[in-house]
Amino acid sequence: MNGFSCDVRAHGTHQIEIKTRYPISAKRDLKYDLDLYFFSPGQLQLDARRYGVQKFFEDLKANTRYTTPGIPLSRLIDESFELSPLNRINRILDGIGTGGRFKPEKLLYEIRTLVNIYKAELRDTRRVIQLEVAAVYNPEVLLARIIEHVTLIDTFLSRLRATMSRFIDPHIPEQLRAAIEWADESISIATEVERLKLFQVVDPHNALRPAAERLKPSLDREAAYRRKAGYSSVVNPSDQRNNEDLLYREGILKKWAQSAMYMSSEQSRSVSQAGHIIAGVAAAVAMSFAVAATFLAGRLFVSYSIPWALLIVVSYIFKDRLKEVLRSILIRLVPRLIADDADVLTDPAVNKKVGSTRSSAAFRKSRDVSARIRELRNLSQNPFRDILPEEDVIHYRRRIRINGKILQMNHQRLESITDILRLKLDSWMEEMDNPENFLTYFEDDRIKRVVAARVYHANVVVALAHGIDVNYYRFRLILTRNGLIRVETVTERIRA
Repeated sequence: MNGFSCDVRAHGTHQIEIKTRYPISAKRDLKYDLDLYFFSPGQLQLDARRYGVQKFFEDLKANTRYTTPGIPLSRLIDESFELSPLNRINRILDGIGTGGRFKPEKLLYEIRTLVNIYKAELRDTRRVIQLEVAAVYNPEVLLARIIEHVTLIDTFLSRLRATMSRFIDPHIPEQLRAAIEWADESISIATEVERLKLFQVVDPHNALRPAAERLKPSLDREAAYRRKAGYSSVVNPSDQRNNEDLLYREGILKKWAQSAMYMSSEQSRSVSQAGHIIAGVAAAVAMSFAVAATFLAGRLFVSYSIPWALLIVVSYIFKDRLKEVLRSILIRLVPRLIADDADVLTDPAVNKKVGSTRSSAAFRKSRDVSARIRELRNLSQNPFRDILPEEDVIHYRRRIRINGKILQMNHQRLESITDILRLKLDSWMEEMDNPENFLTYFEDDRIKRVVAARVYHANVVVALAHGIDVNYYRFRLILTRNGLIRVETVTERIRA
């Protein structure tokens, strides 16, 4: 189970994001099961009657994408490193105009992948440095690492822009020239932002002063570069409209680059087909009961008599109920064939099916979930838990099937995929009380009062399974009627 991870975080104040990482292997097809248990206070009425499966799925959005490969800057600029997208771009450019087969979509994919890897590497390296600065660290070692990192950034930008100059080749389509400019602009923005953040980390520390001095001359360099290149993404302190356009432009560039990492999905027909089959079987059995009752009525009573008519009417009433009961029983007997939602995952790079997902949701009471899940929910001791109002539970199950061989055949850098679920919480907040309350206390011979938030706790237990190996996680959502305040990690990963 190495390589697995699960995290729940706020995505704004009215939405949570559940991000799960699954490792992949070229040796076999992979099967992963994700079970989410949302425990909510009974007064919120997040049950089948008020909320329901359909509304839950309307609030839920799922995306599956390739996890951005972790490639250090030193490897990105290493000309002997075959997996570097910068090297692959240059090799593709070497073949243009020589009579070899040129695939524009392959070049576009490598350009966007380069943006994603570079931005992730800058962000992750800065965060590691930030943690080391906050902890007890060796100033000399850390100083050398920061200066090396800054030097690698400069070397990467030089190599990128040398590669960019090759796109003047007339054999290159105009769309690809625009693509390398978009990549250059996006990388320039990320470089400026991360340099500023890194400077803020090191500047207060005297031992790291040489790193701050090394950074300072470059802090406005990328803004000047973009201005000279004609890119509009430059901050203007006196122009609000310009800055508004800048944020919009950043968002467009981010989505453009990240779209290379997302698998496309389309609704699977298997769910409706299985549902139709089960409904058909239930209807056939129920209809057989009604026909048998009609034959029996004909033998026991005179045709068109009152007893004959009553028996037929009663049989048809039972027929409809029997159909629904049988349908429910069949769904329980074959849950793996039935899902509330199912998608086929397609790799956009080669337009091939690489996997599938099946999702379902059920509403339960806390007493109906497994003992292991209840144990994780009830880690804290509460002697009166049994007499408190029982919590409602939404059990969301997501099954992911991935063809690792096809994926790694076309994406040699790929080590894992990331599944992203975003759940809107507006319905959770509808039944909450006034979020602002006043607490009174006595101080300095006066009665005073202070505002306190009326919060609600909703707990999320995650079970992440690969075969018989299961990892568990638990998180707590702190909510008010105005929105989500924070997400707390109650337990890190627990192995079953």
